[in-house]
Amino acid sequence: ALWLAAAAAAHAACTTTVPVANGPGNIQTAVNAIPASLGAGDYCLQLAAGTYSEQVTIQGKTFASTADRIIISSDVGAPVTINPPAASMAAFHVLNDSVTIMGITIRPYASIPYGILASSSSSNVLISSVSVDGNNFITTAGILISTQGAVGYSSVTVQGAAKGIVLAGPFASVVQSSAVAGGGALTINAWVTSAT
Repeated sequence: ALWLAAAAAAHAACTTTVPVANGPGNIQTAVNAIPASLGAGDYCLQLAAGTYSEQVTIQGKTFASTADRIIISSDVGAPVTINPPAASMAAFHVLNDSVTIMGITIRPYASIPYGILASSSSSNVLISSVSVDGNNFITTAGILISTQGAVGYSSVTVQGAAKGIVLAGPFASVVQSSAVAGGGALTINAWVTSAT
C-alpha cells in the first residue's frame, strides 16, 4: 500500500512521457510503441480528454529495475472514459508486471467480462482513482487484480451476478475504495491480502 501514495506523484516521476490524443485505437497504438525492454525510469502515457472506444492490452514489456512502471493516466484535469467494444475481454487487460492505471472512467456499452483484468501473469499492478460503471454490461467483475496488486481511491458499480473487486493473488490490497455489486462487493480468493 505504500506505493499507492506514490501514484499521486506519477506525473512528476515520468522519465518518458508520451501524450495520447483522443481517437479510436490510440491508447493501444501508444502501448504497442513502448519498447519491449525499457531503461531506467517510469514510462508514462498521458491521455487527452475524451472517450476512447477500445480494449487496451499491456504485455511483453520488461524493465531495467523492479521500481520502474508503465503508467497510463488521464492528463491532469482531463476527463477520460474508456468504452471497450463488443467482444473485448476488458477495457484494460494487463498481462505485464508493474503497470499503473490512474484517473480513468470505464463505462462499457457492450457486454464484456471485466472492467479491468490484471491476470495471474501480472504482478504489482496499481489501479488508482479509477471509476468503473458497469452500465449493466460487465458480467464477471469490475476489477480483478492478482499478485501484489492494489486498488486505491477507486469506485466500482456493477449489476447482476458480477463481482465488484476481486483480489485473485497473494498480497493484493484495496485501500479507500468502494464497490456496489450484485455478485459481492469484494471477493478475496484465499491468499494473504488486505482491505481497508
